[in-house]
Amino acid sequence: MKLIAASMVGVALAGEHSLRGKSLAKMQPEQVSKLLADVEHDWVSHALLAMDKTAHYSPKESKSEMVDSCSTVVGSIIDASEGEKDRVVEYMQDVCNVSHEPANCKVFGDAVLGLMTDDAAENRDQLDVSKFCTKFYSTIEDQALIKKRELDALKEKEAKKKALAEKAKAKADAEAQKVKQQLAIKLAAEAKGKAEKAAKEQALKKKQEQELAKKKAEAEKKAKEEAAKKAAKAKVIAEKEKKAREEEHKMIKLSEAREKAEQEHKQALKAVEEAKAQKKKLDAQLKAQNDKALAAAKTAEEAALHLKLQKAKKLEDAKKVEEDAKKESKKVEKKEDAKKVEKKEDAKKVEKKEDAKKVEKKEDAKKVEKKAEAPKKVVEKKAEQKPIKAVNLKTEKKTEVKKAEKKVEAKKVDAKKADKKVEAKKEAPKAAAGVFGNMWKKATSLFFH
Repeated sequence: MKLIAASMVGVALAGEHSLRGKSLAKMQPEQVSKLLADVEHDWVSHALLAMDKTAHYSPKESKSEMVDSCSTVVGSIIDASEGEKDRVVEYMQDVCNVSHEPANCKVFGDAVLGLMTDDAAENRDQLDVSKFCTKFYSTIEDQALIKKRELDALKEKEAKKKALAEKAKAKADAEAQKVKQQLAIKLAAEAKGKAEKAAKEQALKKKQEQELAKKKAEAEKKAKEEAAKKAAKAKVIAEKEKKAREEEHKMIKLSEAREKAEQEHKQALKAVEEAKAQKKKLDAQLKAQNDKALAAAKTAEEAALHLKLQKAKKLEDAKKVEEDAKKESKKVEKKEDAKKVEKKEDAKKVEKKEDAKKVEKKEDAKKVEKKAEAPKKVVEKKAEQKPIKAVNLKTEKKTEVKKAEKKVEAKKVDAKKADKKVEAKKEAPKAAAGVFGNMWKKATSLFFH
């Protein structure tokens, strides 16, 4: 119970913990004061219970529970105040001012303030709350001892009061018993007189009742005899009336049976006529349905034959289309083969021409080199005169040879591309045939389903 109440105090304090910078005095002081008073009351009550040797509750258990509960409350106050002592001073003043046990509240508040320092960080992180609560338990024990003395004095007072009340009750009971005995004697005498009088009255009443019963029996006997005579006479009359009613009932039944038989005969004749008319109508409907069914069967047979002929025609058309597609595919394939051969021959011709040009270019280059290797004297003379021009000429010739070689390589690349195009065109009819085959499968599937 203490831990639950302490947790409620913690919740009340922590409920506004996120409001940084606000005063703790604004944080539910009325609610916290009540909860704090309940918690302190529990601490004292449990400490008082631990002092009772007949109770199965030890001082060690009381102290352990109080320290846990106290640690929760003190920790909540420090966390909610962010360790700022001034805010705790202000808040505890507000709480104790509205508390119904302000003295206990102030003792606890002063103890908490005595625990705290002026350093908020130290208060938040370094205070030994458990040690404080263990020490504060001695204050709770003192309060419990004071409470025990008050309770013992109250019990002694109540015991004296109870003893006086029991003595007064015993005296009153004795007097009441004496009065009760005297009253019982008086009531017994009165009862005896009443009983004798009642006995006499009873005897007289019994005699009167016997005489009255005798007269009543004679009157009843006479009445029964007269009633028997009346009943016999009434029985004879009733039997005659019964026979008359039975005869009348028989006549009515006979008349009703005759009328019912006539009605049933008329209804039977009417039913026969209706049955004949219904049979005639059903025969006409049956004939019409048979005629209609025959006509529908004939129409269905003709439709089935027509559909069968259409399917056969479509199948022949589809086969013809397939054959035409195959023939066309073969023609395209032959043309592409011929074009491929022609392209290859053209490529070979181009390659031969390029090779011839390449050879020619190489021969030109050799000629240029030979010219450049003229007699040593002429070359040295020309080199002395125009050395730069000779070098440039040789470089230009080499450049021309390289350009010629690049053109030959380009021609070869073009020839390879042409070969690839020929191969692609050759494969095109096959792809077309594949597409046509798929279309043919779909067409036949739709036709036969």
